Amino acid sequence: MKPSRLSRWAATALLALACQDHRPLTSPPSFLIQDAAHSGGNPHVYWLPPMEAQPTFTGTFSGTLSPVIEISELPNAANATCGAQGIIATFTTSTGPGGEKVGVDVAGQKYTVNWHTKDFPLNVDCNYRIRALISGLSQPLAIADVDVVSSGAALKRVDTGEFVPLLDDRTLAIKLRIEEGAVFYAATGDDACRAGRDCAEAILTGGQDATVLTDQKLAGVFIPANALLASDQIAVTIEQRTTRPCIPTVELAVPQFDDCYRYLAVPLGGSEDLRSIGRAAAEGEFNPFFQFRNPVTVGMCVEVGSLTVDQARHLDIFRFDQTPPEGMPRVTSLPDAPATFLPCDTGGLGSPGGFGGVLRRSWDVVWHALFGPQTAYASSAMTHLGLGGSSCCFSYFTWGLPADVQINDGNNQTVAPGSTLPTAPSVIVKDSGGGAVAGVTVTFSVAAGNGTITGAVVTTGADGIARVGSWTLPAAGGTYALTGSLTGAGGSPVTFSATACQPGAVDGVLCPGEWDGVTPISFSVSLPEGGTTPGQLFIRNDATNLYFAVRFDRGIRDVGSQVIFEFDGDNNPPQQNGDDVFLFGTDGQFVDDFRTNLPPCAVESAPASCAFRDVDYGGSNDGVGAFRQEGTVLVFEVSHPLNSGDAGHDFALVGGNVIGMNLNVHVAGGGSVFADTYVPGPGFGSFMPLTITSP
Repeated sequence: MKPSRLSRWAATALLALACQDHRPLTSPPSFLIQDAAHSGGNPHVYWLPPMEAQPTFTGTFSGTLSPVIEISELPNAANATCGAQGIIATFTTSTGPGGEKVGVDVAGQKYTVNWHTKDFPLNVDCNYRIRALISGLSQPLAIADVDVVSSGAALKRVDTGEFVPLLDDRTLAIKLRIEEGAVFYAATGDDACRAGRDCAEAILTGGQDATVLTDQKLAGVFIPANALLASDQIAVTIEQRTTRPCIPTVELAVPQFDDCYRYLAVPLGGSEDLRSIGRAAAEGEFNPFFQFRNPVTVGMCVEVGSLTVDQARHLDIFRFDQTPPEGMPRVTSLPDAPATFLPCDTGGLGSPGGFGGVLRRSWDVVWHALFGPQTAYASSAMTHLGLGGSSCCFSYFTWGLPADVQINDGNNQTVAPGSTLPTAPSVIVKDSGGGAVAGVTVTFSVAAGNGTITGAVVTTGADGIARVGSWTLPAAGGTYALTGSLTGAGGSPVTFSATACQPGAVDGVLCPGEWDGVTPISFSVSLPEGGTTPGQLFIRNDATNLYFAVRFDRGIRDVGSQVIFEFDGDNNPPQQNGDDVFLFGTDGQFVDDFRTNLPPCAVESAPASCAFRDVDYGGSNDGVGAFRQEGTVLVFEVSHPLNSGDAGHDFALVGGNVIGMNLNVHVAGGGSVFADTYVPGPGFGSFMPLTITSP
């Protein structure tokens, strides 16, 4: 860097003094000049003449800080006396040696303090370090090491050897430019308030209300006194972001508009070393999570454009946390809060900071870029309003038009197992005013075992409708689910239901039409933990089989639960040897029994005292069963031939026959706990007549 005119003048005037400086150069100390222009220093801090030549800068001056200028004597291995004095001067905005204090020159956009070197016992054999600090931060804003010429009448820059002139009374005018983003960089090592971005930076103390507004006053935050402890001190930074969309569409698929801000808070005076992780953030940007003790109000002056009054009234601010604490969602729609601290001018729609605001800027809505053609939200004449939201925390914020997603058509269809639904399910997306939302992406999905789909990712059309390509159900009977998701939308995800069943098949699914004309028998099922739950019994027959279905409400699939069917062949209790019995359980086993008093039944037992498996006495296991749990409903479905030909073990029935029947619903509760229900009641041994129809 070339010296300024003043530096060059000083170098000429003091050349004779410099030539008298014959100190040895062996074992020199490690010297440093560090700011935005030197040694990779803080990109928002500049030493100004006479310390350094006039720099070029593009940032925004931050004139509300309270920097500290500290001067210390550096150790030098070549001279044991150097460093003994340590810190020789500390200047703050309120105190300093000789009454000198750090002042701010707002017009000149710099901080200044005068160091009267003649008032300090400077050692011409030593070097001195000037540091610009922020109280509570261990990392300095800037560093300048200077050397004292042998006469003490001037200082030299250690990086170039150029003289730093002093005033006639040996006073050094220390001048420093600090821009927005300097404090955050010093605290974290990450950049903020980059050139061309609307920004703000301030240091706040808890226990008092505080408002921070960006330079263009288009975004800000109100922090009430109870949001921080009185002993807390934080650095608040607000920076406009250029990334679009602000929140990735995989996180928030509803319409987002072209405003995006990064709100940051860094505690000062803490022990946490944020610099060690500052540059390791996702996307090369550090956004440390910070939660207030009580909510703060985040506000933006947002453009209304051609939105209707109702749409504008329903705009929301959304917060996006890349790595939220456990239990906190990544995207949050903020509760409405008045942003009266924002100076958005009224435009006939409401009060400043509330629902209102006139044109303050001409940013284009990014609807076209993000969501395709949509004239309803673009306008050449934009109106702005102050939009506020209550937030627990700082992170990324944008605003958008809330949307709701709901089923349009294709729900509750029934097809044969393995078939494709005739009407592919679709959703419709509407804004808060009821208008169709076009150009947003809806994702359809099915969980494992729920079939297959095509065209899973669909963009809504001008009518706001998105339809999955197709949905094919599994080959097994059952009720299956498909979801349609629009991240961030109300009602998302929506769930479609479809049933795969074959009327007449024993599959645990009560197909539509399968039990038409059958009047179910309603009863109460006793539960092992006490109480009852509603149940129904369905009975029908065709020319070949007798069919039963039992359903009852229970969200637990109890291992060992069964439905047991007992029959009295002549419909004249008690049962006799050879009367049929069969059962089916949650284990999927169908067992065909018969009543007898043959061994191993006790000697001289009454007829039908025991029930044994048909197959153990020369018979066959005739019949099938199915069990299915659909949410909180359990369904047992069984069938048995009207005439299996297994004489002595099974009934043989034809149309017009009447037999007695008893149902036992056995609900196993685990261990020795269970409950039995009999239809008809009151218990075992009671039968109701069952007439076989002639198909």
